Amino acid sequence: MNNATAWASYPMGPTLQHVLEISENAYKGGLSPKPSEAAKEQFGSFLEKHLLNTDNLSRDEVIGLLEELTAMDMPSICLDLAAKYSHCALDQDFRAMLSLGSASMRESELESAKNFLKKAQLLEPQELAPYVNLAEIYFHLKRDDEAIVWSKKGLGVEPNQRRLWEI
Repeated sequence: MNNATAWASYPMGPTLQHVLEISENAYKGGLSPKPSEAAKEQFGSFLEKHLLNTDNLSRDEVIGLLEELTAMDMPSICLDLAAKYSHCALDQDFRAMLSLGSASMRESELESAKNFLKKAQLLEPQELAPYVNLAEIYFHLKRDDEAIVWSKKGLGVEPNQRRLWEI
């Protein structure tokens, strides 16, 4: 039994479950309620040590983990993992850039968030999320002209996007 199997009841995505070597039969996190803040903190501590001491992750595993960590509201671990695996050309993957942009936003690292989201937008110009997030960042920074530019660009992709109209 590895250390990770102690977390088999913690909700997580399939990539993290695979990386932690928790078998489908052992995994019960899909049935678990939302974890408490204390459990989330304990799991985060375990996860950070485990992932940052793992050197053999594939590019696809890293990208999957970035998405899952962002969804699990563990942005600092997401950013640390990306820094460790920067040699994996993550900047060439839309999903990685969007995840890192979202994680940076949650960490209030808005300059980094803008850079990641602009790369995501260049990689997939028809995806709406980078436009919305960039407009939100510029709006938050009270840089209304730039918020409007990104809102209009996003509305060019999806004319009925409510949040962009609000901005």
